[in-house]
Amino acid sequence: MGHTIELTSSDNHRPSASVAEPAGKPRGGLVVIQEFFGVTRHIRAVADQYAAAGYLAAARLKIDAADACGGAQRGVFAEKHWLKSSQT
Repeated sequence: MGHTIELTSSDNHRPSASVAEPAGKPRGGLVVIQEFFGVTRHIRAVADQYAAAGYLAAARLKIDAADACGGAQRGVFAEKHWLKSSQT
């Protein structure tokens, strides 16, 4: 995967995500949902495969205590917002 970014959710929760970018203009963007063990080599490889196919892919680095109170959904919305803004 390319690099790490910090996202901001609507309640200022700041999850980090790994980003895999395509070589050219993205055909679209997607959120790669991690496994129980976090962003493993397999999840990074999945994101890289999407990037190789022309998509901008983001995968949250970790699920933390804030996620137990709805943060996971807010994190996905933050990733979605970032993906949309990155393609304009």
